[in-house]
Amino acid sequence: MMIRRLVYISCSCLPVACSLTPQPESHPILSNIETLEAYDSVDFPSDPASVRGWWKPIGGQELDGLVSALLVDSFVLEESRLRVDQAAERARQASAARLPSLAGSTDASSTRSASADGSSAWRESFGAGLSVDYSADVFGGLRSTERAAALNFRATELSFRATEQQETALLVRNWVAAATLQRRLDLALATAESFRTTFELTDERYRAGSRNTSASDVQIARQNFDSALVNIPDLRTQLQTQLLEIDGQLARLPGETADEFQGALLLDQQPSLPIGLPADL
Repeated sequence: MMIRRLVYISCSCLPVACSLTPQPESHPILSNIETLEAYDSVDFPSDPASVRGWWKPIGGQELDGLVSALLVDSFVLEESRLRVDQAAERARQASAARLPSLAGSTDASSTRSASADGSSAWRESFGAGLSVDYSADVFGGLRSTERAAALNFRATELSFRATEQQETALLVRNWVAAATLQRRLDLALATAESFRTTFELTDERYRAGSRNTSASDVQIARQNFDSALVNIPDLRTQLQTQLLEIDGQLARLPGETADEFQGALLLDQQPSLPIGLPADL
């Protein structure tokens, strides 16, 4: 009797428990979206190629060639592309789960039996079967899984596009920094050369016995020349380090970028950034 009462109480509580189970609420934005294309804002370009080329007014053909190499050889972008392919395969698998599945089977057997007179007889049998499995998805679990996989694929695509923009911006910044260091190094070398010429002329006039040139003038000219040489090694080190950063981004051997680097900044053009790029650019 005690067990029967417990069964009655449990059965009577089931409808109450079902009624108290909270129903999942749909997101106010997601509930109004019927197609995945609705996630694309009209303010942003749908084609990644439409936001390319903004770096050309900065570095011209040299920088454009580096960016083209980045889009092909970058390990970071290659990893991001593989994630997009992985998400696409998962979306395809989730979509295939809603389709009917068909399975077939065949079998064959042969038996030998002996009779009373000593003779034997062979018996062969063949069989084939076909089965179809289809899930009605009454509660929408498969549809939700398919939609989640499709949205994840779309999000992975957008993540790849953002990574591509980020890596391109980083490359442009590294190249501009290298071009700036190259100009600073050239200026430091030119300044040192100017001070060297001044020191040699001052020393020559002093040795020739010029009344307007003293030993103090020679010493000052020598100090100016030595001071101009101080920053050159540091600038060269910074430039080499910056070029190595570009080598790392492009998956190149160390020093490969330095062999072809020119650093021709186009400072006379104002870059025009299209909509869809980070404002920091």
